Amino acid sequence: MLIKYYDVIHDYYAIKDIDKFGEELGSSLGLNAEETRIFIESQKEQLIKDYQNFDLKDYPSEKTILDYISPSSQSAPFAIGKLYYLYIITDFQIPSSDGPWTVWDRNDAMYDSYLGTMAIQMQAPGSANVVNDGGYYIVTVSGENSGDNIYAWGVNGWMEEAARNIGYYDSNGDGRTTDDMARSIKTWSGADSVIVLYYTHDDMGAYAVGPDQGYADKGAISYWGRSIYGRFSSVPGSYEHESLHLYGALDEYAGASYCGQQSILSVSPMHEMYSNTNHVNCPYSTNSVMRDPYSTNGISLSSMRFIGWGDYDSDGILDPLDGTPWG
Repeated sequence: MLIKYYDVIHDYYAIKDIDKFGEELGSSLGLNAEETRIFIESQKEQLIKDYQNFDLKDYPSEKTILDYISPSSQSAPFAIGKLYYLYIITDFQIPSSDGPWTVWDRNDAMYDSYLGTMAIQMQAPGSANVVNDGGYYIVTVSGENSGDNIYAWGVNGWMEEAARNIGYYDSNGDGRTTDDMARSIKTWSGADSVIVLYYTHDDMGAYAVGPDQGYADKGAISYWGRSIYGRFSSVPGSYEHESLHLYGALDEYAGASYCGQQSILSVSPMHEMYSNTNHVNCPYSTNSVMRDPYSTNGISLSSMRFIGWGDYDSDGILDPLDGTPWG
């Protein structure tokens, strides 16, 4: 039944209407009308629970949709092959006290992001065949930057508006445009992964948007960091740090994540095989870009495993490329 939903060009299942899909699946399973109705409602309720639980520090141990997440469900499932970085320099109609982007600040941000993303390429194992590519847009969106919330990354948030204002449109009817933008770039660039990074000219902080918010792996980075930590222009490690989140790495500093946590940002099989072993509270933690993005560009072994650079069965084949990663 799934064959007719498969988008071979973009390598994903284009299910636009969950009710219709549920009815067809119920019919295939031999359910009657009432059983099908219950099945559809249960499916919706489970999705809501999964979305609500996504940001919990103590992630539920029971199986959820994220335990089965497929590489084809994200634009940047792991850091292997050609990595495309799309930088979107974003101004708001109601600017922060810093005003709109200046040419100098924009060039500085672009240069630092180049250094940060190149640091990822330079640390990649040879068998990952990592090559960087990228481009940028300059766009203005309505309203003002409210920080890390639904008004930024939600279906009606400014990230989606930015994609529309650039010229992309919701071609698959899922209510989002960032996924169409990421798929388009992935197709014409021949990239294996696409990351979308929005740069804002303020001190609202940086964050990565997880796989529960659509196909496109995206994040935001404020030029002046986050005001509560002191104002200073973002450094290369900031851009490297957020990009690694989008490939699957977890924070390793105090107050975020915890020692032994599985990554809810990484896809299978890395999600199941590894846990955070370099958190600051772990016994043998070492300094790293996920522990302190302002002092080092080093990627810990723990993060390397999350982003696809591990070799669980020590057979010389990286986990995402290994048909039998468990040996």
